[in-house]
Amino acid sequence: GAPVECTPLVLTERVYFGTRGGRIFCLDLQTGTERWTYDIPDGWDVSSGIRALKDRIFFGSFDGAFHILDGRSGRSLIRLVPLSPPRPIRYPPSEPGGSGIVALNSGGVGVVAVNIQSGTMSWSFRTESEVLGAPELAGTCVVFATTDGTIHILEAETGAGAGRISLGSRLESPGRAADGSYIVGDAQGRIRHHHFGEGGYA
Repeated sequence: GAPVECTPLVLTERVYFGTRGGRIFCLDLQTGTERWTYDIPDGWDVSSGIRALKDRIFFGSFDGAFHILDGRSGRSLIRLVPLSPPRPIRYPPSEPGGSGIVALNSGGVGVVAVNIQSGTMSWSFRTESEVLGAPELAGTCVVFATTDGTIHILEAETGAGAGRISLGSRLESPGRAADGSYIVGDAQGRIRHHHFGEGGYA
C-alpha cells in the first residue's frame, strides 16, 4: 500500500487516516475492520493531519484542495480550493473555533480560513515570508510563525490583525501556542517565549 504520513484521528469508535496515494481510510477502533474508504480525485497525496467537527472530518491535499467528508459514511460534502493558483496543503488545519471556522497553511504563502458548517472561505491572509507549519487556535485567535521571525496573531472569526511580534531572528520550524504565549526555537539555537500582548499589530 501507499505510505502513511498523515497523523491518524481517533473519534469515538473510529480511526481515520490518509495515504500518499490519496486514499482516506475509516477503521473500527477495536477490530481494525474497514468501515469505508474515500479516494481523492486523481490520487493526490494526503499527508496533512485530519480534524473533526461533530460528524464532519476535514483535511487538505497536495493539489491545494480542502476536503470535508461525512465522518460516518465517507461521502464527500465539500471540495474547496482556497487559493488560485492552487498551493499544496501539507499541514493539518487548526482546531475549529466556536463558530466552526478553521485556519490552514495554504502552501506557505498565507493562511486561509474555512467555515466547516457552510464549506465556504471566511478570510485569507497573505504573508511576505513562508508560513511555517499549521496555524494554531489560541482562545479566539489564530497564531502562526513565518520564516522571517514574525509571530502573527489574527482574530479567528475575521482574520483581522490582533498582534504581531518580531523576534529579530530567522525561524526554520513552527512553535507552539500555550497559555497566551508562543514558544519557538530560532535559527541561532535559542528558545524564544513571548506573550501575545507584547507586540502591537502594524
